Amino acid sequence: MAVQGARIEPYRPPQIGEKQQVDDHYHRHHRIKMIALACLLMLGSTIVGAVIGGGVGALMGLGISVGIVAIRCVGAPVFHFFFPNLHHIFLDWDQKIDQTGPPLGKYIRSDLLIEHDGTKSYEMKLAMLKSAQKSILLSPCFAGGEYWQQALDIMQERLEVCLDLKVTILVMSDLLTDQDTARLKALQEQYPDRFHMLISGRIPHLDPYLHSTENHTKILVVDDLYFSVGGSPIDERGACLEARKKVKDNLAGRIFKELMPKKFRDADGFGKGEIAKTLRDQFFRLYAIWEYRTTGKKEWLHYAAGEIETVCPEFENHPKKCPGVKTKVLVSGPEHRGHNPIVHEMMGMIDSAEEGAYVAGLYFTPDKEFKDVLIQKKKQGIEVHGYFGSDEVGFAQKITYKINRFGLQFFSKVHLFSDPTFYYHKKVGTVDGKKGWFGSCNLGGKSIRCDHELVIFFESKRIANQIDQGFREDRQKANPMKQNTYHYFARAIGNFINTVIGQVAF
Repeated sequence: MAVQGARIEPYRPPQIGEKQQVDDHYHRHHRIKMIALACLLMLGSTIVGAVIGGGVGALMGLGISVGIVAIRCVGAPVFHFFFPNLHHIFLDWDQKIDQTGPPLGKYIRSDLLIEHDGTKSYEMKLAMLKSAQKSILLSPCFAGGEYWQQALDIMQERLEVCLDLKVTILVMSDLLTDQDTARLKALQEQYPDRFHMLISGRIPHLDPYLHSTENHTKILVVDDLYFSVGGSPIDERGACLEARKKVKDNLAGRIFKELMPKKFRDADGFGKGEIAKTLRDQFFRLYAIWEYRTTGKKEWLHYAAGEIETVCPEFENHPKKCPGVKTKVLVSGPEHRGHNPIVHEMMGMIDSAEEGAYVAGLYFTPDKEFKDVLIQKKKQGIEVHGYFGSDEVGFAQKITYKINRFGLQFFSKVHLFSDPTFYYHKKVGTVDGKKGWFGSCNLGGKSIRCDHELVIFFESKRIANQIDQGFREDRQKANPMKQNTYHYFARAIGNFINTVIGQVAF
């Protein structure tokens, strides 16, 4: 018997760069909070000034507070006036694609497997790179260091062997070392027509709160056939391997390495099929947006691998490979703020649960609609378990989790992964043991409203079991979350920081 829940209605999913921005209740509520804080600031400064200096002091206190509020109000529009390419970008210029892949939101049969081991995931990415003959599209988000250099070695070797091969890389600057940047530029100069590279950063925004926008996707597409989608970057932490060479890092990289554990507990999906062409099309849309944001140029880069018989033996012979899995792609970005298609689909899947669901994430700051779904499942007696990292295993986790976690109590149970050597980084979920998702999207405000994300949804008991096996392993190192005074107090502090500062998490 089907369960009647919150009735999450399906709708046509937008592409990256497609304008579908609707009223964002969160932003409206945040502005109300900011107005209230501004009034409290003016009242408080006036009272303090009156106590210290009487009437003159009260006027001075009021004037200072009004000046602070005015700077904040005027600063945001002025900032975006002088840097228009840093604001929300829509692909409103011509894009000519001769042959597009399957549309977003349409289920396509794909061969698929899931990896929870960072080392095996890294090795599979390298194996797919080695099989490339015509096209490599790579958005690792974070990359750098010795293990990123190994990936570049393979790509350079394939460029030398395969004269028709084209490589396009979109990578964040955070973890790139001086050596990494020099290598990328050298490859671009050596293969100007076949090696395209864009190093992007974090785009700052002041309205309606301080936050940054970034390309958070982790995508690899080889020859429009093989693909990888998940949460792990390409560096020693994502690969769960030790750094053996000491090279000069940038400041962000050094801070990241000091604060973060040495390994990521993650999940990646690897596959083969027509859906790789959908990923290809979205990758190029993503590249166009970030090229404009980074360089101010409105250009359009798109190419197809064409018909070619590419074989990746490591994938084809993998014992966990499941043929013919129903898969579909959804994407999201700041242009979809207020109605995130990825989160909407997740809510629909959870709402349809008849037996139960497992959800893993780095952060959790859900909108009211997501909370309502979880509350509804509780009322129906259907358990939805949450899997998150423990906030007691490191300083960085204590800070970022307090700002970016609210509403965990709406889950039936919460398991906190507590291995101090790992940073729990998964973004996966399963429903009723027969369907689910994997990708880059956190259930936090930054992913939901600020960053570009990509997730693959599937219907398959075998793939759901592979993800659930990871959850079973996670439970061996997890502690149940306790609702005590510490947690409530920490959430109150985090909520204050989140309101005043904004979505500042990575």
